[in-house]
Amino acid sequence: MKILFFSSYDKHGAGVAAYRIFQGLRNKGFNADFMTKYKSKCDSIQIENRIFENMAYRVYSDNISKACVGEPIGIMALGLPEKELAELSAGYDIINFHWVNYFISIQGIFAVAQTGKPIVITMHDENLYTGGCHYTGGCDGYLYNCENCPKLDTKMHKYPPLELANKMQYVPKDAIIVTPSRWLAERARRSKILSNNRIEVIPNGIDVNIYNPKKRQEQRNKLNLLDDEKMLLFGAQSINDKRKGAQFIPDVLTQLRKRDFKFKAFAFGETSVNSIEEVYYLGVIDDEHHLAKLYAAADTLLLPSLEDNLPNVMLESLLCGTPVAAFDAGGISDAIIHNKNGMLAQIGNAKELANMVIQISQEPSMRSFCRDDAVKRYSLEEAVSNYTSLFENIITETRYERLFEPNALIYTITDDLEEYYEESFKERINNYQESLNVWCSEWSKEWSKSEFCRLEKSVRRLRDAAKEGKTVVIYGMGQYGRFIYTCTQDYVDFCVDGNPDNCFGNTHRPEKLQEYDKDNLYILIAINGQVTQVEEILNNYGLVKGEQYENINDLF
Repeated sequence: MKILFFSSYDKHGAGVAAYRIFQGLRNKGFNADFMTKYKSKCDSIQIENRIFENMAYRVYSDNISKACVGEPIGIMALGLPEKELAELSAGYDIINFHWVNYFISIQGIFAVAQTGKPIVITMHDENLYTGGCHYTGGCDGYLYNCENCPKLDTKMHKYPPLELANKMQYVPKDAIIVTPSRWLAERARRSKILSNNRIEVIPNGIDVNIYNPKKRQEQRNKLNLLDDEKMLLFGAQSINDKRKGAQFIPDVLTQLRKRDFKFKAFAFGETSVNSIEEVYYLGVIDDEHHLAKLYAAADTLLLPSLEDNLPNVMLESLLCGTPVAAFDAGGISDAIIHNKNGMLAQIGNAKELANMVIQISQEPSMRSFCRDDAVKRYSLEEAVSNYTSLFENIITETRYERLFEPNALIYTITDDLEEYYEESFKERINNYQESLNVWCSEWSKEWSKSEFCRLEKSVRRLRDAAKEGKTVVIYGMGQYGRFIYTCTQDYVDFCVDGNPDNCFGNTHRPEKLQEYDKDNLYILIAINGQVTQVEEILNNYGLVKGEQYENINDLF
């Protein structure tokens, strides 16, 4: 069995969880690969995502992110070209998608499903079934249409319903969904998008040999902790993330000081401001062995998350024998057995959380239970065994059938152009245009029938040129250029643009054209203004209009 993992990262919370499963399967002798956008591990395979870098990320960062009120909204609208993704997946028996925002689109996952590959999607937050949010914050809009999103200002309220509708159409109904927590599984089962999917619960797995209670006293000595001094530890990928609850720690510490509780508090993770008094900041810790020693040295892990799935820091702490004082949020109660390996406080109640820190310090027997229970439930070996059983079941299960009939995708241009135009191109252009109207104010005007006609003819010209073996180029990465490239990326060799700010990824300066045989070039000028200047540049390169290049404005 050959398994392919996709994850935007091979580090951070979701990326670490995915990479650990990948490594565990490899160690058991499975043939597995891990493809990622942001590579940090030597055995990961980095995949460039030109579409997102060239188009969606700038649209997102310039518009949607600025409209977010609080926690950012995620985007799964664009990603790797569908055909490229399907080709990357060829030769594998199981495709396991993890957290793939800003890397792979829902249409991309759908394209892989259409090849007949069994699809497993491991959820690390709620984004797959919402209109964009990673955690809903108590909003139940995802059960309906995600209208009037409380996380966006009003000018962007059209975006979440579009994103939700996009997922309704393209999330494969025969994809098997894996969630690390029972809480997330129940939320997924209630959702409009995943209510009919098979959903399995497989908790994240942690290496019990790395995360253990050893060298506790040695590390406490290094931190200059007194024998009667309790060490409190708080950690998150981003300490400034309000969802992780760092804003409650000052109140907790104040309550402890009022009770004359002797302690030292430490925090690790990314932070822009060291703003909590009497907390020692340890920065980002990538060395797992060092992190394990910190957990072991601590008396209590503070976990004031307002929403969470099954956080790695909690499982790692338990394996190191350190109890957890947490808010009773999300999937945290899956792991924390009240009064056994930690305590759960009402969400937002700092005073109750502080009382629980004191109670935990008076129950030293919790430490041994933490370790023993976590080894049984959250070892990497247990997680790998569960994934192995699932994958083997998928391969051997005779009733595994495709519930989606093959659909016309962007890259599938049939010989019957009229049928393609009516059934696929027009629908996708309309969908994307509505999204772009929301995303970018400068594109907010209605597109006319003639403009649709130009776009359709552009697709045809680029396709035909590619079939003839031409080097196909789009000149201009503005409104039309980016849009056409989104629809024809599999036929286009590269793009050029006179603006240096647009020249990255697969887009180059016009001088790039001189490296190619001019008689084998086909260039589509996809700009509205300054066409004369562009044609002069091409003429100076010895290129002839009608032979080596055309202007989109002439396609009527």
